[in-house]
Amino acid sequence: MKITVFVGCGHCKNLAPIWEELGEAFVANDDVVIGKIDATANYVDSSYGITGFPTIILFKDGDLAEKYSGGRS
Repeated sequence: MKITVFVGCGHCKNLAPIWEELGEAFVANDDVVIGKIDATANYVDSSYGITGFPTIILFKDGDLAEKYSGGRS
């Protein structure tokens, strides 16, 4: 199973070290791709429903599996 995690965040520098740590933890696993995109500087289709930052979305096998909807602190 391929899992892709994308984060769209233009204002969340506090999350950067966490994403780096996550990336390092999965660096040897070809089935996991951790990506990030700045949705304020790049086009992101409105179907993803990004209305605030950060937006964290989990994809499994290319399909949206879960969208984080918790707090933003």
